[in-house]
Amino acid sequence: MRWRCERRAIFSRAAVAGSGLRSSSASCIRTCCVGPELLHEAVAHWLERYADQRFSLTDAVSFEVMRRERLKTAFAYDRDFETAGFELLA
Repeated sequence: MRWRCERRAIFSRAAVAGSGLRSSSASCIRTCCVGPELLHEAVAHWLERYADQRFSLTDAVSFEVMRRERLKTAFAYDRDFETAGFELLA
């Protein structure tokens, strides 16, 4: 039961942050499409190289985008980002 409460609290904080980002007119927000090249690189760099980890495909694509953009810090509640070598902001 405690785990569910913690997950709800994390989701609530993430939902509030997401709402704020969506409603802001910040020019620092960019989106990208996941095409075959990005998907291939995400699998090769993250899922195959770190086969001993339980990274999801979504994590791997996020890691690859961050690597390409030279981003070091993630606004995430997922410790997988730390395992992949990124710092957590949240």
